[in-house]
Amino acid sequence: MGGVGKTTLAQLVYNDRRVEDCFNVKAWVCVSQEPSISKITKDILEEVTGGTFDGNFNQLQLELKGRLKGKKFLIVLDDVWNDKYADWDVLRRPLMTGVPGSVVLVTTRNESVASIMQTVPIYNLKGLSYLEPVGKEIVGKCRGLPLAAKTLGGLMRSKKDALYLSYHYLPSHLKRCFAYCAIFPKDYDFEKDELVYLWMAEGFIEQQSRGNKLMEELGDEYFNDLVSRSFFQRSSVDPTGYVMHDLINDLAKYVSSEFCFRLDCEDSCKINGRIRHLSYAITECNLAQKLEINLLLTRKRLRVLSLSHLRTLTELPDSIGHLKHLRYLNLSATAIQYLPATLCGVYNMQTLILHQCRELVQLPNNLGRLINLRHLDVRETNLQVMPLQMDKLTKLHVLTDFIIGRGNGSCIKMLGGLQHLGGQLNVWKLQHVMEAQDALEANLKVKKYLKQLNFMGCLGVESFPGKRLLPSTLTILKIWDFPSLTSLDWEGLQNLHSLRELQICNCPNLKCLPEEGFPLNLSHLYVSWCPLLEQRCRPDDGEDWPKIAHIPELEINFQKITTLEPSA
Repeated sequence: MGGVGKTTLAQLVYNDRRVEDCFNVKAWVCVSQEPSISKITKDILEEVTGGTFDGNFNQLQLELKGRLKGKKFLIVLDDVWNDKYADWDVLRRPLMTGVPGSVVLVTTRNESVASIMQTVPIYNLKGLSYLEPVGKEIVGKCRGLPLAAKTLGGLMRSKKDALYLSYHYLPSHLKRCFAYCAIFPKDYDFEKDELVYLWMAEGFIEQQSRGNKLMEELGDEYFNDLVSRSFFQRSSVDPTGYVMHDLINDLAKYVSSEFCFRLDCEDSCKINGRIRHLSYAITECNLAQKLEINLLLTRKRLRVLSLSHLRTLTELPDSIGHLKHLRYLNLSATAIQYLPATLCGVYNMQTLILHQCRELVQLPNNLGRLINLRHLDVRETNLQVMPLQMDKLTKLHVLTDFIIGRGNGSCIKMLGGLQHLGGQLNVWKLQHVMEAQDALEANLKVKKYLKQLNFMGCLGVESFPGKRLLPSTLTILKIWDFPSLTSLDWEGLQNLHSLRELQICNCPNLKCLPEEGFPLNLSHLYVSWCPLLEQRCRPDDGEDWPKIAHIPELEINFQKITTLEPSA
């Protein structure tokens, strides 16, 4: 993150007398303006020699090669943004002539830059710890950012300039995605999928722009890019959530002030005619709430409508059907009892979120009219049966928490009808694995596009997943909240040749990993709230460490573990 102290730490190292005694040559180059590789080469050469050089790129490289040959050098490249591997491969060629022990130290805000340039483990800086007694209040206000503390005394312009540089170098598609986040209040915890669905609804992600990739896949890439550049960070409250630092939230408001507005935290008279995204809190007063909702439903070009956590909301007016442009509707944690049939005429709907609508017992029979529906979230509802037209939702990509238990044969049959289901399927509270296994096997075989399968809250399951249960197309598998699970079944995992990511969360009795390890293509493994397993996965001395040491990205108990061996 900008201002966390990367450059300051590098300066301390660079100027330390013990470091000076170790190297024949030192050079410091600030790369933040995204110059060409030729310009960086020229800057390094002039720093090394103290002179001025002209010439073409080849001449500069030859000159630098000659100046560094046989010398032990320290070169600092500060604030690097270029993440093109080919450029850095060319730049390093004249640097290979130095003697062993030569060092190139790089500071960057972009994790992909660090990954490309690293030969030793990356060092991620964190905010300052809280200081006692005088500095505690200051550091708490600044959230641990040294730059914020430095600029606090009236130097607000410096703060904005430093952070704005991060935004300035974003690609255009990421700029608009980040700026949109100004609709979130400070300290708001959000999920990756939640934000991706909002971006999709606003038209920020165009599927045709990147070949055959799904919009959800592109959204994932956009989100991960912003995480790697420190615009989003893991929430300290919700292990699966993310949050924006207060200063980053301020930056989003600053760059989006003309078209994005939060009414509940700013003066309403500032609203201008260019505002496209408006966020405000609807009152809990029944009468006022109905008036406000009815007013919203007159905005016929509305694309996103979130009424979540309105505890007094029990119904939607039939006029919801007039919102032909609506793509995203969030009714989570409301007291909604039924959905009007007119809702199913909103044929542009992509996302319908009914999470924690505990009064909801059925979906409209004509749900199949939502032909563009991609994400249907029915977690923690009291649905008894799925509509017969479910199999007409041919674009459905995510169906959450389909309840499969004893006596639910009709539901299993309905699940089998969703032959076009792609992307992600959550199976919630699967209590009778053996009973459902044959039906699931037959149904999942037809899901050629199923990429992600999440099993959550499965009681009484001791061994998982079973040799016939999982489709070979999976790239992501999540195993969450299995209180009785003691072992993972290698037979059920060995054919997952496309599996890239495995998450194991809150399985307190899981004793060990399969003796055979995991499929070779697995590149991401996350283990959390599994105390017995966490001990066995400790680097070097854990009994299961040899089974996972080859996996490039490991996160054990929310701590990233680097498995890359340092170069000689």
